[in-house]
Amino acid sequence: MDLQQPVYNVEIDQLIEEENHKILSTANGLLLEAGIPYETHTLEGDPSKQITSYVKENPYDLIVMGSMGKGLIKGMFLGSVSHTVAHSVDCPVLIVK
Repeated sequence: MDLQQPVYNVEIDQLIEEENHKILSTANGLLLEAGIPYETHTLEGDPSKQITSYVKENPYDLIVMGSMGKGLIKGMFLGSVSHTVAHSVDCPVLIVK
């Protein structure tokens, strides 16, 4: 058996796109039903840096983000994407638990 050969032919980009669609589909449906204009974007890399950089280049009225709920202690030591973004952009950030 050649250990250098891949065991499965897995298309990682496709799996990531499917997962993103699955995660956002409920929210997309609710926003469409309510007639609320919105945009979704998929960025790669460090989440805090990517989101902050994107928002600084593209003006928005509001950013809505989820909170992973790490808790106060873990958040203080590990940092928090939503916390970093909220303190790094010029528009309001709504953090949903």
